[in-house]
Amino acid sequence: MIIKSKEEIDQMEKGGKILYDFFMYLMQYMKVGASPKEIAYYVRDCFKNMKLYAVLPPEYPDIFCISVNEVAAHGVPNDREFQEGDVVSIDISFSHNNWVSDGTWSYTIGDNSPESRALVDAAWRVARAGVQAVRKGGYAHEIAEAISIESLSCGVEVFSEFCGHGIGRSLHEKPKIFHTWNKWKDFQLPEGLVITIEPIVTFGKSHAQKKKWSFVQAQSFFCAQFEHMVAIYHDGPRVLSLQNLPVEKLPMFPPF
Repeated sequence: MIIKSKEEIDQMEKGGKILYDFFMYLMQYMKVGASPKEIAYYVRDCFKNMKLYAVLPPEYPDIFCISVNEVAAHGVPNDREFQEGDVVSIDISFSHNNWVSDGTWSYTIGDNSPESRALVDAAWRVARAGVQAVRKGGYAHEIAEAISIESLSCGVEVFSEFCGHGIGRSLHEKPKIFHTWNKWKDFQLPEGLVITIEPIVTFGKSHAQKKKWSFVQAQSFFCAQFEHMVAIYHDGPRVLSLQNLPVEKLPMFPPF
């Protein structure tokens, strides 16, 4: 794992602020009749105007991922218009001043789908539980344990094949952060480590099938995800992608 100095984490915080503003900006376009291709236009425009650089593999069809409904991860923008009750997850990663930021937010389309809203709220609560389990000198298994307890409380399952990771100069650095318990991969969390916590949840079974670039929930149940960047400072962990909040101050529900 690569340990960062406070000055380096402060640089990453700037990218985290951009990421937060990005997701808040895109919220206005999450409406019936919009489409992933339309969202892609706004994302590319922001990349250009803010001098952000894509970090996804060059062979990937776009500079970000947008996953709708049963697509669990790595969805590719298409022309299908959003409908009432859809769940849309946007995964954005970029390099800013040679430091990488990475995050995902899920949105509901319209106001008349309690089940979709419940799924998105559950995804937030599960990710929040994982984030709040981070502590200097703590262990990685405590993150997975907290995610497991909260997912049971919310009535959702967590996909075990997707995990968080270290982040810094590169998108994917060591260590892997498992969202389900893996007794062979436990380790301590030192000061200066920056990681992502990004569980994907569903009300169905946590089994995904790969279709080209994307992973789709096997029973066509909807999926939702929040991904946060967490830095372990000397005085405790903070969420770089949520206005540098101390982890204990994360709100109970998404900020929309």
